[in-house]
Amino acid sequence: MNGVTILILPKRPIPFFDESLSGYIFRLASANHFENPLPMFQLSGLTMPGYLSRIACTTILRATQSLERLSILCNYSSDSLRNLTFCESEGRFVIYGNETIPENAIHNLKSKVCPMCLSESPMYSRKVWELAFYTACERHLISLIEVALLAKKRYLGRAGI
Repeated sequence: MNGVTILILPKRPIPFFDESLSGYIFRLASANHFENPLPMFQLSGLTMPGYLSRIACTTILRATQSLERLSILCNYSSDSLRNLTFCESEGRFVIYGNETIPENAIHNLKSKVCPMCLSESPMYSRKVWELAFYTACERHLISLIEVALLAKKRYLGRAGI
């Protein structure tokens, strides 16, 4: 991999099937005692200018992006990690499950959370929460609340996961 040695992280939580990739990177950083997820983005090669765009780049996976380095870090397959994203499709569309949806249906700068889900264990960010049209938690039957991404980090970091 271009002469770069990548070590496996000591703590590698397994991603949940319905977790968002950005949420997983938050949990991975927290589990390995990073103060914030920026080093995880740098180590994984998912860097773009600006903190928020780094988060956004993991929400919609561009065709030019690779999850290979992150896969090595967390010892989890690239294909499985790709399932945590909305993969870029033709034009301004992304793939969600078996459906193609407009890219603007994805929240990039704000995230929604279910406060009840985040009060339970395990605490993690669901991929479906990033869909703009998804407004209520199907498990708790309550409205999702919008939080800035930095606040989301505090939510997830508070759990120490």
